[in-house]
Amino acid sequence: MRAHRNSIRSDLMEALQMLKFLFKNGYHLSFTSGTSRADELHALEENALRESFVPEDVQAFADSLYSSVVEDDNEFPDGPFADSDVNTS
Repeated sequence: MRAHRNSIRSDLMEALQMLKFLFKNGYHLSFTSGTSRADELHALEENALRESFVPEDVQAFADSLYSSVVEDDNEFPDGPFADSDVNTS
């Protein structure tokens, strides 16, 4: 008969070993860190700032990126989807 083995999956065991290492080396686990009102407002402001980097005309932005790639490397002279049925308009 086979010897009884630990029923914890290997990925869970690895995560537990990592937590054990962190605790032994002075780190602590906090479930409330980063949940203050100031932290949440800061995260929302960062997200709003990231959204302001998205151009209003996404298609024009994509076309400008594509044209700069074609100028740098003429790998796709007729566009990357020239031979496919993808509608690029």
